[in-house]
Amino acid sequence: MAKWIIGATVALLLTTAASPLMAQTATRPFSALLSAGDAAAAAHALTLELSPREVLSGVHLRVTPAAAVPADSQYIVWVNGEPATEVKAERTRVQTVALPPHAFVPGVNSVQLALVPKSASLSGDPARAYLAAVDDAHSSVTLDFAGLRENNAPTLAQLPVAFDRRAWLPRAVTVVTGRNSDSEAQLRAAALVLQGIAARMPQVDVTAHYRNGAATVEKNADRTSWAIAQKVVQAGDVLLVGTRKTLAPYLPAAVATGIAGPFLGVYPANNGKSVVVVVSGDSDLDVVRAAHAFVDSGFVFPGTATTSVDASAVVHVPDDRLAVSLTEPNPSLKAAALNFVAIKARMTGRVTDVDFRFNVKGSPSGLILGRDLSIDPAIRRGLPVYPPLRTGQAVSLPSSAGSVQVVALLGQDETAVARSVSMLRAPGAWQLFTHEAALFDTRDDKATPLAVTKRSLVGRMRLMLADPKVFWTLLSTLLLLAFWSTNATLAAQEARRLSSGTL
Repeated sequence: MAKWIIGATVALLLTTAASPLMAQTATRPFSALLSAGDAAAAAHALTLELSPREVLSGVHLRVTPAAAVPADSQYIVWVNGEPATEVKAERTRVQTVALPPHAFVPGVNSVQLALVPKSASLSGDPARAYLAAVDDAHSSVTLDFAGLRENNAPTLAQLPVAFDRRAWLPRAVTVVTGRNSDSEAQLRAAALVLQGIAARMPQVDVTAHYRNGAATVEKNADRTSWAIAQKVVQAGDVLLVGTRKTLAPYLPAAVATGIAGPFLGVYPANNGKSVVVVVSGDSDLDVVRAAHAFVDSGFVFPGTATTSVDASAVVHVPDDRLAVSLTEPNPSLKAAALNFVAIKARMTGRVTDVDFRFNVKGSPSGLILGRDLSIDPAIRRGLPVYPPLRTGQAVSLPSSAGSVQVVALLGQDETAVARSVSMLRAPGAWQLFTHEAALFDTRDDKATPLAVTKRSLVGRMRLMLADPKVFWTLLSTLLLLAFWSTNATLAAQEARRLSSGTL
C-alpha cells in the first residue's frame, strides 16, 4: 500500500504542468555529491538526487582541474551511463560544461566526467579509464529550475514529496497563528511543524516568515474561499496553526466545520504551486498533539487531504526539549525564534519540543531572544559583561547558574536579532554560536568571537539596584525604617523628659 501511494504521488507530480515561476538556480560542490564505498565512487561518479516537485531546466558543470590539462584532449560526460556531451578541454584552469536537462530524471542520477585524448579509442569503459583529475572542492554543479510543478489535489501522504529531502531550491514558509491570539502553545506547535519541514529538507534552507491575523487576513464575506492575502501564498507555502476558533477567519466554512479534535490538513494554493498546511483543533492541547503527529516519523499520513489524530493513536513526542524566552512577544522576535529552531533542526537532524515564554522575567533557562535594552535586570545580572552594541549588532552570551544553562541572543533592535539568527545558517557561524560568546555584525554579515568577562560583585549590585522592583522596594523599606527610627528616638526623648520632670 505504501509503495502504491508513493508511486501515485510521483506520477501525479510528474504529469502535472510546470509552474511559470521565475527560474531559480542552485549550486553544490562536487565534494558534496561524491558517493562513498560503491561502484559509483570507484568511477568518481557524482550522485544527483532530484525532487519530482522541482522542474529542471538546465545543468552546468564548473570544472576546476587538479592538474594541468593536456593539449588536444576533451571532456566527455555520461549521465546515468549514457553519453551526454563532449567538449574541447580548454587550457584555462576553469571550464563550464553544459548538460542536457532531459537526460536527468526525478530520483537518483549519476554523472561521470572523463578527460580523454582526442586520439584515444572509446572502447571498453572510458569513463573509468580516463578519469579527470578534478579539484572537487572548487568544482561544482549548478542546476537551473523553471519552478515547481503544480498539484491541485495534494494529500497528506504527498507531504514527503512536497517537502522533499532531495530538494535543491530553498523554501519559504509563512507561519500564521490564530487571529487575535498570543498563545505560547500555538507558537510551540508552529515551531514543531516548521522543524519537521526543515528536518525533511536537510540540503536546503527553510525560512520562516511570521504573520499575525491583522496583517494576513482578507475579507471573506461568502466564507467559501480562503481569506489569506495573495502576496502570502505567492511567497511560498503557508502554515496555519491555531484552534478552530482563532483560525476561522482564514478558513472556508467547509474546512472550519471539519475540524474536530487534533486536526491536520493540506490544501492547494497559488494555482497549485504552493500548499497550505493546517494544524488545528478544539483547544491548544489539540493543536500541539496534531503538531506532534506531524513530526513523528512513525505516524502514517493517509492518502487524503485531512485527518483527525484519534485519541487512541500512538504519537511519539520528541525527546529533546528547549525553553525559548522572548523579552517581548512582537512578530520579529517570533519569526527569529521560528527560524532558530528550523536552523537547529537542519544542523542537528533532530526535532526539539519547544516551550515558549513571552515577556520573560526572573531566571530562565535555554535560549533568550530580545532587544538588549528590554532584557530584565534580574536576567542581565547572570550574564557576562559585553561591549555596548552599535546599530545592526547582536551578541550571543552563554551563561550558567549551577546546572541551569542559558544562551542569550541580544540585539541592538529586533531586526538585528532576526538577521543574526539568519546568519546561523552558515555552518561556521553555527559552530561559533554553539561553542562560545560571539558578536554578530549584520551590516557586514560577519560573526566573530566575543571577549566577555565575568560580572563583578559590584557590577551585580549596581544592576540589582537598577531593577525598579529592587530599587523601590529598598527605598520603601529604608523610608519605613527611617520613620520607625525617628519615631522611636522622639518617643525615647519624651520619656526621658517626663522621667526627669522637665517640661
